[in-house]
Amino acid sequence: NAPDPKWLKEVHSWQQIHINSPEDELRCQYTELIKYGRDCAKHGVKAIQLVGWNHGGQDRGNPSHDTDPRLGTPEEFKQAIADINKLGVKVVLFNKYTWVDITTDWYKNELHRYVAKDPYGIPYQSHGYEYQTPAQFSEINVREFNSMCHLSKEWREIANREFSKNLDYGADGILYDEAFHHGRANYCFDPNHGHRVPGFIFSADEALVEGFRKIAAERNPEFLFSGEALQQQQYKHYSVTYFRIGEQHIAGQRYIDPACNIMVAINGFNDRNRINLCLLYKYIMSYEPYNFKGRLDDFPLTIEYGKKVDALRRKYKEYLWDAECRDTIGAKVTVNGKIHKPYSVFFQPKTGKRAVVIANADLLKKIDVSLKIDGKSDKLFVASPEKPKAKIFKGKISIPPRSVIVIIEGLTK
Repeated sequence: NAPDPKWLKEVHSWQQIHINSPEDELRCQYTELIKYGRDCAKHGVKAIQLVGWNHGGQDRGNPSHDTDPRLGTPEEFKQAIADINKLGVKVVLFNKYTWVDITTDWYKNELHRYVAKDPYGIPYQSHGYEYQTPAQFSEINVREFNSMCHLSKEWREIANREFSKNLDYGADGILYDEAFHHGRANYCFDPNHGHRVPGFIFSADEALVEGFRKIAAERNPEFLFSGEALQQQQYKHYSVTYFRIGEQHIAGQRYIDPACNIMVAINGFNDRNRINLCLLYKYIMSYEPYNFKGRLDDFPLTIEYGKKVDALRRKYKEYLWDAECRDTIGAKVTVNGKIHKPYSVFFQPKTGKRAVVIANADLLKKIDVSLKIDGKSDKLFVASPEKPKAKIFKGKISIPPRSVIVIIEGLTK
């Protein structure tokens, strides 16, 4: 796997911020971005994922990664990132290479040559996205996309130039949105791209990111590569994968790869259960008030509880962050004699010690849980986000509604 930036190895959280949409909702000038950096520094949030910073806003003008003159100059953008960095906060820029916006002159004059085509020579087209305005919902001004063919070396060279702009701005990394798919296109039949016909487009995802990584390695070896809902084979090239989850979430990706850095959205105004899932499955929290259009102080209950959970993870880092999350393997949690879920087991390969995280997702009722750890066990201790000082676990404990506890084996401090 590709090396992770050093800061990623520590317990931390992010904030995602949207500053412009495809319909020109200019929410924040580049010179005003520092306010988000100050919010993050105040609450101990380590990184900002910035969305809509590019010319035209989110999901417009793809694959251009130029700045938007209506938000400020490239120099102002670069200075804003540098100023946020001085506060100890990283800036990760939203990027996208899956699509081309077919409304642009760039597409009409050049990029149409590098789109994926079906057996009849017709580009694979996507309807585009309808977000929040009557015009889009009425099908008036939706910006439609074509899928790019990553098998085309000429296209990858263009993508490399667009990616390099992130380094020019001084960003600490990218989050490649929609990295996991190619729209309707699986194969490309265009004979002019230099690939066999048909060519399997997914097979070139690796070549695309390897080109990006080569550029970053020469300019900033600590540059972060992250992507949305990555496929398993992409984990070796990207350090973080990003998902949105519900409260009935099944941690399939964590089960597949115990070591992968997985980040999930936290957007409720008292989002305790989703935060508890982050503790259960070793997920990084991405705070997104008002669907990533607000500020951290807009949801005080969520941010304060999230800080408590991360503080607990720091206090018992070797058990809850550095250890392997093994789903329910190695322990059994019961309520009134019946198996209780959700819970998860963390395992330290070097010492063999375990920690068990148990959540109560019920909105109103407390539960009384019992725990049995497989095999011989050292003395057990219990702690929680609200009561982080560990106490001896006596075999059974009550968990309040929407709360979580951690039972730790062989604690020595």
